[in-house]
Amino acid sequence: MPILLLKPNKQINRYFLDVFDDMSPRMLLRKRVRQYIDYFEEEIWQDKTGKPFPKVILICPDERSKNYLEKFVKNSLECDIDFYLSLKNKVSWENILNLSVYIVKINRILFLL
Repeated sequence: MPILLLKPNKQINRYFLDVFDDMSPRMLLRKRVRQYIDYFEEEIWQDKTGKPFPKVILICPDERSKNYLEKFVKNSLECDIDFYLSLKNKVSWENILNLSVYIVKINRILFLL
């Protein structure tokens, strides 16, 4: 899901957002990350929009899925994509794109706390 955010200072930030449900198998999680990596490497977004590739926000249903995705992304990522990972129960849905929340960056993976 592409998201466009216009901040008060008129800066436009672009994101892709995926919210995984409780029944999402690991195969689906891996497939989605690979799709983002392929999309980035094919430069479709960059060519069509003339903009840098958006940050990717992945909302996981539980700690186990988040930990799995963290490891998978670290092992799969050889390109310059920022991934944000969080848990459904930790996200304030009213402020999901207010990135003034605490962000911890670990090897291009960012965690919303």
